[in-house]
Amino acid sequence: MLALAVGLGSAVPARGAPEIISVRPHQTDPAIRESDGPHRIFRDDSVPARGQLLVFLPGTGATTSEQDEFGRTAAALGYHVIYLMYPNDVPAAVCQDDDEETFENFRREIIQGGDLDPRVAVDRANSIENRLLKAIQWLAAKRADEGWAQFIEGNEPAWAKVALAGHSQGGGHAQLLAKDHAVARVVVLGSPKDYSLRHARPAAWYGGGQTPKARMFAFVHQQDTQAISYEQQIENLRASGLDSMADTDERAPPYDHAHILTTNQPGQPINSGLAHLGLVFDFMLPRGSDGRPVYRPVWIYMLTASVDR
Repeated sequence: MLALAVGLGSAVPARGAPEIISVRPHQTDPAIRESDGPHRIFRDDSVPARGQLLVFLPGTGATTSEQDEFGRTAAALGYHVIYLMYPNDVPAAVCQDDDEETFENFRREIIQGGDLDPRVAVDRANSIENRLLKAIQWLAAKRADEGWAQFIEGNEPAWAKVALAGHSQGGGHAQLLAKDHAVARVVVLGSPKDYSLRHARPAAWYGGGQTPKARMFAFVHQQDTQAISYEQQIENLRASGLDSMADTDERAPPYDHAHILTTNQPGQPINSGLAHLGLVFDFMLPRGSDGRPVYRPVWIYMLTASVDR
């Protein structure tokens, strides 16, 4: 993850008042011993509950404490929100010069645990799936009056009530999880970036799966060339089954009901790292004269747009 200090507006945005709490992964399951940075939970009791859980997965090297505006926005829409910490220190780009199938093995080890790729070492306890289940169970037990129990079904998350979101590497994990489980929606930011440079084509795992493509939304910056080019990024999204596109700088919500949303903020050349991280990182967000994130309407659209089209 790049750390870039930039000044695209420092005014404090207008906010609601969600409660934000932190819990270390090992508190939810003592078998979790790696990547113990806190999960962050957002809940706004001042708005009607949506009855859906938004799970946000940060990108490579990121913590859960740098992207609060997106979480606050989701909580203000009635979502229960969990920013999930997981083993994210190795970038998926290490697979770029291998066969396309390598990307899936790399991600599945992080998502499910196992011994699938030598560049990561994630067992079942430390996997995304176990961390998510144990976090929900902990919340259901410790904060029983907040409705977290509705997101457990047997000994699994109640996937039909889960919306998955993620930035960069986290967005790729969210999309692959949605291939395995029928979820309420998928929101990816600056991702997915799994593209085989060796074969000059998108990774093999894109497309199909349990979650219909109508439930997936992507937001990408036209100057984001982290790991791959913008054109390769769009190839990945096409391979994922998405086709309709809208430039959010030129269109207003509902953006022609598109599922690929693009931006070129601030309308002049910027560093690729800023373009990539600035989609969701608080201190990089472009802001309007009112201090609100310029991208907030895009986030709201992706989090609330009809998934029946």
